Amino acid sequence: KELSQLTKSKASSNPIEENTTLEQESAWLAPIYTLKAEILNYLKEFQEAYDISKKVYFVIKNRNLEEITSSTLAYNLTELSRAELGLKLTKEALIHSEEAVNILIQDQERNNQDLDNSTDIFLASALIAKGEVLHNLGRIGEAISNYKLAKNIYWNVYETKNLKQMDNVSYLLSCLSRAWHDMPVKEENRIGTAKSYEGAALSFAAFVNGKLKEHKESKATGKKKEVSK
Repeated sequence: KELSQLTKSKASSNPIEENTTLEQESAWLAPIYTLKAEILNYLKEFQEAYDISKKVYFVIKNRNLEEITSSTLAYNLTELSRAELGLKLTKEALIHSEEAVNILIQDQERNNQDLDNSTDIFLASALIAKGEVLHNLGRIGEAISNYKLAKNIYWNVYETKNLKQMDNVSYLLSCLSRAWHDMPVKEENRIGTAKSYEGAALSFAAFVNGKLKEHKESKATGKKKEVSK
């Protein structure tokens, strides 16, 4: 029932206002609501994403870690930060993105002490959200540092073999491209680096589109096509 809400029209009423089960039941519903907030953030429906994320945050923030995992809380804080940035609540966005990053780094079970070897995709998302806020504040060098840490995590997880989350990689590279473009360094270096990240993002998108085309052709013909490496 909750997942079906995600496919309704953007004009539909907020399911959190209609249904109070998030407060009545175990907090296992929190990731479902946060997923809707994530989708709304990508659609730039920041006010609705903020309303959902904020309510989830108030419900789960004081739960103990036996009920709420660090990834659930960090995921919520990441989407809350993105919504706040979209609403120009920059101070709050930075606080919540930093909180998300710190929660995941401090959780000993997640093995994030060595960030260069981390495989925590929730941490990667939080680092990207923090990077976007820093970029907005003009702290571009710090933003790029956060983006590079997120890039390392994605490379550790996906290498070049897994397409399931390639949209995340492409989004990260577009963020890096914008940051390098705005970096106050020697212009030819700045633009050249920005174009290299932009080109990488476009290459990933083209690669995924090619795979989708192969899949559609194989379905249409009924013949399984050998997947290119």
